Amino acid sequence: MIKVFINLFLLLFIAEVFAQLKPESFDLTSDKNFLSKITASNPTSNSILDIVTIGDEVWLGTSRGVSVSYDRGGNWTNFYGTSPFGDDNISALAYNKYDGSIWTATATSVPGPGGGDVPKGTGLKFTTDNGLTWSSVPQPVDHPDSSVVIFGENV
Repeated sequence: MIKVFINLFLLLFIAEVFAQLKPESFDLTSDKNFLSKITASNPTSNSILDIVTIGDEVWLGTSRGVSVSYDRGGNWTNFYGTSPFGDDNISALAYNKYDGSIWTATATSVPGPGGGDVPKGTGLKFTTDNGLTWSSVPQPVDHPDSSVVIFGENV
């Protein structure tokens, strides 16, 4: 009998440890039908494009902006929806060890000529004070007098 209780206790304990957590908020009434769990204690996206670690800091470049943890992932600061990021995603994230700056390349999706969406760069953002303030650089583009060089065959 004691063996049954011990097995039952272990089964319930294991089920509790591996149980999924319920979402903190959700909206199934709109036409988008999605679950959302955006809090200051979590990165805002599960799609990570770049990861930069600097000591205890973890910087993530995601489809929903930049997220940073200053305590090895314990707590997160998210820059999605803030100036200068808005709702752009991050297409690249880099750390300059010589001046301590963090640089990001941002992009958004726009309708393409074939009916699908294509990425469009929206510029560069950088911080020299660990994310307290951010500066923007306009999207770099080719000079109007640039020539086009075709490589390979375009059929």
